[in-house]
Amino acid sequence: MVVVAIVLSAAATGGCAGSGPGGAPPSPGNTDGRSGVRGVTVVDTGCPVLPAGSTCPQTPLPARVVVVGAGSQERVAEVRSGADGQFEVAVPPGRYELRGENLTGAPVPVAMPISVIVSTGRFTEVRIEFDSGVRGAPS
Repeated sequence: MVVVAIVLSAAATGGCAGSGPGGAPPSPGNTDGRSGVRGVTVVDTGCPVLPAGSTCPQTPLPARVVVVGAGSQERVAEVRSGADGQFEVAVPPGRYELRGENLTGAPVPVAMPISVIVSTGRFTEVRIEFDSGVRGAPS
């Protein structure tokens, strides 16, 4: 069984911080009038057994991020994250689904689609977490 975790997060100043589902608040201070999504793609490092309350460390993952109009299959944009996992894609204001895809074509790592709302003149900050699929039985 593969468990997948996706976290949306809002950036206070370029980094990522926690937020709730449904799209992170848009980034402040965008004066060029563009809107879109920016963020980072990461993958867990494969932690077979973790003590309760612990999280598996993550590392940046170069990946493809496909932006699809909410409620449709229409591809609006596509971008690749860099070696540091960072990406940015300009799209008009609206509701979108982001689909993270690994670049190898293998079944893992995998990310579930997430929904975002892009506001006029703002970039919505996201963190797309890929699951490595490495699991182990508790000891």
